[in-house]
Amino acid sequence: VYYARGFILYLTMGLVLGLSAITATAYGLFLSSFFETVTMATECAAIFDLLFLIFNGAYFNVDSIPYLKYLSLFFYSNEALMYNFWINVDEIGKSIIEFYS
Repeated sequence: VYYARGFILYLTMGLVLGLSAITATAYGLFLSSFFETVTMATECAAIFDLLFLIFNGAYFNVDSIPYLKYLSLFFYSNEALMYNFWINVDEIGKSIIEFYS
């Protein structure tokens, strides 16, 4: 990813991704402590991950069901990354091909 807008953006994106990694570790520890076997934990994790991805907005517009998006663990990190990246963008003028040529 090309971060031409500064080192502060790079640091804030790294902070958000670091906090997301801590949250993902806590989620994995929760699932491993909740189930007795690793097989059962991974099978149930797939179900929870699918629900979290659906309610994240990866597959449909989450504004159509406004309160379900807050149940997703992925929604918060995705929203924070998008906010940090797009907050100071005023216009999108050049295409990628023109930018690199």
